[in-house]
Amino acid sequence: MHEYSGYSSGSWVYTAWQYVPTDYTGQSYFILLNTYVDVGTNNWSVQVQFDAGTNLVVNTGATGGTLPLIKGQWVELATRSTSMSIRSLSTTITSSSTPAPGRTK
Repeated sequence: MHEYSGYSSGSWVYTAWQYVPTDYTGQSYFILLNTYVDVGTNNWSVQVQFDAGTNLVVNTGATGGTLPLIKGQWVELATRSTSMSIRSLSTTITSSSTPAPGRTK
């Protein structure tokens, strides 16, 4: 868990890189919260599911959407805010086959 402070409005992009092995099975998630309390109620703005059973990447948030699950290479995940309010974040799933910084294919 990485906590941020001082970011309550404006437009921004959050990126991460993920590598899914070719023999991966199961499900994993990429999650961003707009409210986090160590002991208390949390509010998820972004939840993206990586499902090896269906071979799909699924945006389970309000904006929805799917992409094929890419295995065996680094993929960039990008979440772009389209609202001035972090609490009403809209997520677009994008991917790139470019290697992660400092990595090779």
